[in-house]
Amino acid sequence: MASKHEKDHIRKIVDVLSRAAKGDYSARLDFASKDDPVGSLAAAVNTLLEKTGKKISSISRSAEEPALDAGRYRNILDGIDETYFETDLEGRLLFFSGAAMRETGYTRKDLRGLHFQELVDEINARKVYEAFHEVFVTGRTNKGFEWELLKKNKEPLDVESSVALLCDEKGKPVGFRGMIRDISRRKQVERDLRREEEKYRNILENMADTYLETDLKGNYTFFNDSLCRVLGYPREELQGINYRRVTPPERVEEVYREFAEIYTTGRGKTFAEHELTAKDGTTVYLDVSMSLLRSPAGEPIGFGGFGRDVTEKVRGRRKLKESERHLRLITDNVSDIIWTMDFDLRFTYLSPSVFRISGFTPGEVMSVPFKEMVPPENYAYFEELLADQLSKARGGTYSDKDRTLPFEIPMMRRDGSRLWIEGNVDFNRDENGRPFEIIGVGRDITERKGTEEKLKESEERYRMIAERMSDVVWLADMNLRTLYVTPSIQAVLGFTPEERMRQTVEEQLTPESLSYGLEALAQQLALEEEGKTDPGRKATLVLEYYCKDGSTCWMETVMTGIRDEQGILTGLYGVSRDVTDRRKAEEALRESEQKYRELINGMNETVWVIDFDGTLIDVNNAAVEMLGYSKEELL
Repeated sequence: MASKHEKDHIRKIVDVLSRAAKGDYSARLDFASKDDPVGSLAAAVNTLLEKTGKKISSISRSAEEPALDAGRYRNILDGIDETYFETDLEGRLLFFSGAAMRETGYTRKDLRGLHFQELVDEINARKVYEAFHEVFVTGRTNKGFEWELLKKNKEPLDVESSVALLCDEKGKPVGFRGMIRDISRRKQVERDLRREEEKYRNILENMADTYLETDLKGNYTFFNDSLCRVLGYPREELQGINYRRVTPPERVEEVYREFAEIYTTGRGKTFAEHELTAKDGTTVYLDVSMSLLRSPAGEPIGFGGFGRDVTEKVRGRRKLKESERHLRLITDNVSDIIWTMDFDLRFTYLSPSVFRISGFTPGEVMSVPFKEMVPPENYAYFEELLADQLSKARGGTYSDKDRTLPFEIPMMRRDGSRLWIEGNVDFNRDENGRPFEIIGVGRDITERKGTEEKLKESEERYRMIAERMSDVVWLADMNLRTLYVTPSIQAVLGFTPEERMRQTVEEQLTPESLSYGLEALAQQLALEEEGKTDPGRKATLVLEYYCKDGSTCWMETVMTGIRDEQGILTGLYGVSRDVTDRRKAEEALRESEQKYRELINGMNETVWVIDFDGTLIDVNNAAVEMLGYSKEELL
């Protein structure tokens, strides 16, 4: 039987083992010994407790390390800008961590178990599905695709994702894992950049000036539509073209040296009226400013600059020079005098023709004030007209009919004879339409003025004859409208010439005479239409005209045609004479003849009349009966 001492040791051994069973391996027995069984048992228990404690400590440390790593990794994931996510194969969120999802406005509770389709609209749902489906089918990781994630408030958020398969320990796909990165700021920058690029592109494409960039070899790398329009090339044909293709051959080497200078010095250069050859072979001109283009590292990469199309200006200037040369040639050789003067009426230019007309050289005429060259009354009239026209021009009331100021002025030749100049005056104007000098053209009309004086004298002389003649001379058009009639008509018919020219032909002639006259005119016109033109053809008609007092007057009219240079009738010329008295005498004679013929025919005696040649010219009825012949047979 065990002693009390041994029983106490056994109770202590049981107590230490009980504590060890509860996880406390720190207790030790102090009576361990190899000398007795209980001591040996205590030594064995101590050894067991020590080994078991160490083993448990080792196991505890191994269990604590993954927990520490998981926490560390979660902190890392939560701290990065991207979001790590895991989903099942249907697309429901199983796990997520990171900053990107915090921008959505969802809580972790909201997102856990949420299907991806609830985070996108219809278009992006298709895009996300296709990306996940491709990863599932191919097994290959999608390293990046962009889509729009809907925030909780339904605003879109631009994100970029990478997706890979999530597999179990046996390699079987159980879901998807990947990263989501918020790229909204980048996308906004890209949109802003595109807007700015589009804005400046629109400016470049719509500006009238040209813009060009080339590489160092002179190949066109970028340009705007204006350059295409100027050169006549479509964009695709102009892209990559070398400068030699659009440079006149004789200027290629010169252009090369100029651009080499820009490259060498690094300083920009301006080219005035730079020549280029358009697609159609014509030459165009641009004022160009070019400079050296450099890479971000500062290395030369090409040339760029702006140009302004001055082709029309250059062509206009050349045409102007050519026109000036032609005009100078004309003004130096025309017979008319071409001149300019300032508003003080001082000559500033005179064509050499002034010498041929006046005997004075241009310099001699220009040295004499205009006021001393013409009579005072003519100078005053010219000055007044010019001042009036200048006032209209400056006041904006200058109409087309006032564009030139005609005038006639007498002057003196070197030999002292009188010279008449007819001219037209206008104003030279600046680009705003304001007059800045007087320009005129004058011609020698001395001979014409002499002819006009003689014609005036002749007209006066014939007018005196016409006014004093009793015959009426008139002109009419082919519609029988009176164009002119001499004053003698008033003495014959009582109408003034003005009254006569207002009358129609129906108001001039009695109906019978009108019918007779129109029939006669129709016969003459029929001959004309048959080609029987006779410039000397005349027609004599006796017609009855109305007088102003209501009576009528018989007039014998001799008419002839007025013809143009081709011989075509354009009017009628007539001379009418009052034959009323003669008409009455002829009528009385016919009545008397008729009366005496009736008396002779009533006589029983024979009566016959014989001319000096013995020809019977008349017999009465008694002679006809006696001889047995008819009157027609006897005569």
